[in-house]
Amino acid sequence: MDEAVSFAMENYPLVKSAKADLEAREFQYKTAKSDAYPKLDVTADYRWENDVDQEGYAEEFTAAAPVRFNIFNGGYDRARIAETLQQIKEAKEIYNSTERQTRQAIRLSREAYKAAIDRTAHLRQYVEAAAVTSDAFTKQWMVGRRTMFDVLDSQAEYINAKADLVGAVYDKSYSEYRVLSAMGNLVHSLGLQWPGESRVDVTEEKGIDVTVPLDLTYHTAE
Repeated sequence: MDEAVSFAMENYPLVKSAKADLEAREFQYKTAKSDAYPKLDVTADYRWENDVDQEGYAEEFTAAAPVRFNIFNGGYDRARIAETLQQIKEAKEIYNSTERQTRQAIRLSREAYKAAIDRTAHLRQYVEAAAVTSDAFTKQWMVGRRTMFDVLDSQAEYINAKADLVGAVYDKSYSEYRVLSAMGNLVHSLGLQWPGESRVDVTEEKGIDVTVPLDLTYHTAE
C-alpha cells in the first residue's frame, strides 16, 4: 500500500499537474514580491588609449551603482502580491485535495482487489465441491438412490457456481486495473504509451519505472 501511494504521488497525472501548478504560483509570487524591492545595478568601465600621432598615454576608470525605486507603482505591486498569494492558497487546496482523493482511491481499489481475491478463492472451492456433488448424485441415480430431479438440481448448482466463478475472475481483473489506474500506471501496464500531446517531458516520461508487483494473470473455470 505504501509503495503504491508513493508511486502515485510521483506519477499520477492529476497529482503531477496540481504540483506543477502550485510551483508555478509560488514562482509568480516571488516575482511579484521582487518588484516591490529596490533594485541595485553595479557597472564598471575601464578605458585606455595610446595615440600613435601624439605623445602621451591616457586611461580612465568609471564605476556606478544606480539604485531604482518603484515609487509610482506601489499600489499595483501590493495588489499583485496579494493576488499571487491568494493563488498559492488556492493551488495548495487543489493539490491537497487531489492528493487526498488519490490516496483514498488507491485504498478503496486495493481493498476491492483483496476482496476479489478472497471471493475467487472461495468460489473455486465451491465449484470443486459442486462438481463432486453432481458426479456423486449421478452415480447414485444410476443405482436408484437419487431421483432425476436431484441430479438436475446438482448439475444446475454446478453450472451456476462456474458462472459465478467466471464473474468473480473478471471482477478480480477489473479490480487490478482499478489499482493500476489509481496509481497512474494503467496505460504503461497495458503496454501502451501516452499520446504525444499529453507529455511535458518525453525523456522523463520514458524513464519512469512502471514495474508493479501485481499478478495480472487469471484462470477461468473449465
